[in-house]
Amino acid sequence: MSSSSSRATSRFELPVRMEMPILLCPRCRAPVDRRISRTPKNTNRPFYVCSSEKGIKCFFVWVDVLLQTLMNQLLDEHEEWLPILPQTTRVAAIASAEETQGGARIDREVAFELRWMNQKIRELEDQSKFWNYICAFVGGIVIALGLMLTLYGKA
Repeated sequence: MSSSSSRATSRFELPVRMEMPILLCPRCRAPVDRRISRTPKNTNRPFYVCSSEKGIKCFFVWVDVLLQTLMNQLLDEHEEWLPILPQTTRVAAIASAEETQGGARIDREVAFELRWMNQKIRELEDQSKFWNYICAFVGGIVIALGLMLTLYGKA
């Protein structure tokens, strides 16, 4: 008789370990596992599921749905990214066409897109910090000049 691990997986979902940021279940705060579906309807489709040891799976989301939601939120927050939308939809179309050929290539393309989007976000955040400092500095100078004129302008 063989010993079983504490966390069993069904034949339809195999755990996949990748270098990704640690995600936590929004309900029970347990780590979230990334797995690949092996069902006939969703073959090779990646998803996230709660890894709670209690046997209760309180969180589940398809990776492509999560990525689409995040992209929509980013585009809503940063309308200046709208010109890149055709490129993103082209990559998404290529990914969905290759989905039947295996999930590895899709994962690489999605990871590349996420790294690229994160880089753009960091650039925009850096630019906004820079302009906030400039505005604060110029505002301080204007206030100082105003005070100097009111104090020394009357003398």
